[in-house]
Amino acid sequence: MAILLLNVGSQDLLGPDRDARDPRKGASSSGRIPAQSHLHRLDRGEQLDNVEWPLVSKYLAFVRSQGIHLDRLILFGTDQPETVAEQFRKGDTIVAAEVLRRFVLNHGSDVVRSATVVAVTVDGADRHDRCLEYFRRELPKWRGDDDRVLVAVTGGTPGVNLGLLMAAQATWGDRVEAIGANPSDPAFALDVARQMRVAFQRQPVADLLARGQFATAAEIVRSWHDDRFAPLALAAEAIRLWLDQAHDDALALTTEANNHAHPHGGPAVNEVLHDLMADLQARRGEAPVSRETEVRRLTDVYWNADVCFRQERHVDFVARMALILERAIRCFIEEAINCKVPESQNARKREEFEKALTDHGLSRTEGRGLDYVAFVKIAKDIATNNGKFGEDVDRRAKRITEHADALDRLRQLRNESVVGHRLEAVTPTRVAMYIDAGLKKVFPNDRDPRGVDGVQAAIRAILGGVGHEPTGSNLFLTYGERLARALLDVPL
Repeated sequence: MAILLLNVGSQDLLGPDRDARDPRKGASSSGRIPAQSHLHRLDRGEQLDNVEWPLVSKYLAFVRSQGIHLDRLILFGTDQPETVAEQFRKGDTIVAAEVLRRFVLNHGSDVVRSATVVAVTVDGADRHDRCLEYFRRELPKWRGDDDRVLVAVTGGTPGVNLGLLMAAQATWGDRVEAIGANPSDPAFALDVARQMRVAFQRQPVADLLARGQFATAAEIVRSWHDDRFAPLALAAEAIRLWLDQAHDDALALTTEANNHAHPHGGPAVNEVLHDLMADLQARRGEAPVSRETEVRRLTDVYWNADVCFRQERHVDFVARMALILERAIRCFIEEAINCKVPESQNARKREEFEKALTDHGLSRTEGRGLDYVAFVKIAKDIATNNGKFGEDVDRRAKRITEHADALDRLRQLRNESVVGHRLEAVTPTRVAMYIDAGLKKVFPNDRDPRGVDGVQAAIRAILGGVGHEPTGSNLFLTYGERLARALLDVPL
């Protein structure tokens, strides 16, 4: 379905004595008095053979040439209130709009199913702000299942034309297409609607990127249909996949972005793609991944959790922090005994793991499940093993287990939430309620971190114990800020 929105202007109806050299000069029939005369003649069944409608006829020709069938044509005619001086009201085009509506239904029924006249009751049709406010209120009444929304930007005052185009974009978004016409040429498509979208949306999209909302930002950038920004949209989507640990898919998109680098896209995007490629390459690996790769990925999960909290996705924050707690202790044990924890109930690999424990003077698990509780016990045994593992390992084991004890109820909070087994709420207040008593074991001073800050500090300490403590700025938000700057650097 398609709709055409058109402001009726003072030159949309022309009488017989117009200037042949410039049809726009003289003999306008669009004002109230001459248009009313035309309307009376139509009501009497007379033909208006000496009256032309050049712009609207050109728009209909354009519609035909494009194979478009208009479900609706909306003709906006000015109808200023009686408080406006008569010298201005006499130029109103509301009556001319009705004359044009009848012309269209008589001569354009092959491409127009219905035509409607709408009165633009603005006090001062030359006021851009008032016109925009009017159309922002009016156009939602006409919103439907329209695939294409054509907006004619020639005809009418500059104020009503700009107001119509801007309000149409606010109502229909990227379905809006602008078309124009001039006295000597056929009507033509204009790129101004898309250009306006890019101009108006660029800063909000940059803000989305800086906040780590990569999927939404990429979707908007793709809607611009501008090759200069295509690599940037791919980069944003790649970072979103990286957040989901989909490293291979993210790398494929980054490679595609590199292959489609636009000469006018700016060097900043290319620098981001280069660094993104290197970071993703470092995180790839066939299963089972190396301990170093897993620790690097766990650090990514930490920054991922930080993004979640900043976006007030508190359940996701707790779920990711609880995952780090469980996996980091496992990674530490694998390093200490130089043996991978078996992922499945593989009897041979389980026996290899049990043998590695005994070879290092640790107790066997005796058939118990290899779960978080078992790993904490093993880590505590390492911490109290009289230095057999060396001073560095003992110190890190003590650090990890102390902070794990401080976060003892974090897993419970996760398990009671919607990502666990119940429907309990997760809010910053509930995080503090569950965690603060435990945090005092490792952060005893009154000014030490509590609540969410305390969870983050304890998890950083645990990750430091496995060799990769997160420091500095959030990795993903740094990429988002770099993409935001690259976006704003591309000239419009």
